[in-house]
Amino acid sequence: MTREEPAGESKPKSFEISKWAVWNAYRRVKANKGGAGVDGESIEEFEENLQGNLYKLWNVRSEC
Repeated sequence: MTREEPAGESKPKSFEISKWAVWNAYRRVKANKGGAGVDGESIEEFEENLQGNLYKLWNVRSEC
């Protein structure tokens, strides 16, 4: 049975990752001309909202 969260509360991150690590990973993928991921989004499409997309990766929370 799962507990419903009150409005405004969010789950804690399942683990901490630094913003630097996310930025560095993005730079390595770009330098290697990384291909589209499982979602089919190209690096060019990812970069259209780079700040927002990097933030989402950094701020990911476990769905479990």
